[in-house]
Amino acid sequence: MAFANIQAKSVTYTIDSKTSVKVTGDVINTTNATFNNNTTANNKAQLKANEKMALTLSGFAGYKIKGVTMSMKSNSSSGAGSFSMVAGTTSLASINTSTFNEWNGSYTTTYQS
Repeated sequence: MAFANIQAKSVTYTIDSKTSVKVTGDVINTTNATFNNNTTANNKAQLKANEKMALTLSGFAGYKIKGVTMSMKSNSSSGAGSFSMVAGTTSLASINTSTFNEWNGSYTTTYQS
């Protein structure tokens, strides 16, 4: 009988700037994350209409990503843009260009997961 060595890892990617994320948790040494937010807003995590942000993960070959949780909020009455998250060539999450209330059902200044 053979047993596999199975380990669960939990990693958090937090927006650090418009071009980088801070990585915390059980980081796998072979992995890397790149972030790009092309916003014209002053806030590193804000999107305006027709803007986009992308998180790209690499080095996960041989690993299975079992889940992704995103936390987002909007202004009280507006918010729009698009988001994508990929690992290699696999899309993990995406939101096509739309308004926040279309993603979430309503605008909110409270983070939603």
